Amino acid sequence: TADFHIGSCYRPRFSCCIINAGVYMPQPDILIIDDDPLVREIASDILKEEGYTVQIVPDAREAVRWFQTASAQNYLPAHNNLGWMTMRGQGGLVLDNAAGLKLIQQAADSGHPWSQANIAWMYRRGFHSLPKDPEAALATYRKAAAQGYAPAQIELAAAYAQGEGVTANLLTALELYRKAADQGSADACLALAELYASGEAAPRNAADSANALYERAAEAGNTHAADRLAER
Repeated sequence: TADFHIGSCYRPRFSCCIINAGVYMPQPDILIIDDDPLVREIASDILKEEGYTVQIVPDAREAVRWFQTASAQNYLPAHNNLGWMTMRGQGGLVLDNAAGLKLIQQAADSGHPWSQANIAWMYRRGFHSLPKDPEAALATYRKAAAQGYAPAQIELAAAYAQGEGVTANLLTALELYRKAADQGSADACLALAELYASGEAAPRNAADSANALYERAAEAGNTHAADRLAER
């Protein structure tokens, strides 16, 4: 998997990239990509203070090379990243939606939760060659959520909270939001806080209160949560 770990640093058009693309995964090394030297320097200083190991190599073509090597070894996260880059024509690749989608779908079919969430996102919006299909989107989000993938848990929770494509079930929504919040998701913390603040649901304890969750979300960088705290 070393090829993927290195290549994931090189995805273009992102100021910084976390290896394994895991906002909700253990903190890994980061490589910063940006064409502005000042942005690279500032981002590097901030991330180093947070304890990350940082490198700077702004070369999308190198990313493609590493992803292709890892993908050839059937490493699923590399399928996903290479698929997106193919669909965008990045890193010198010829833009090919069908080929890119095939790679992402291959990873999703093999159980990669990040890829499953991406396929679900496409179904939800009717993106590229996939038709808009809310039922397929929810079914695919469930597969990723069952593996503990926080972004999928949040999408599924929102569907249950709002009754979108499923019978509204606030208890199921709360359970999913809490699972994502326990992984450090600022979006999940904010969603829970909003439900508590509105009186739609009751917190389990003081640590689960609206204010506590707004604070957790704000500390993680969610500006809306910070605004809500200032209003209270």
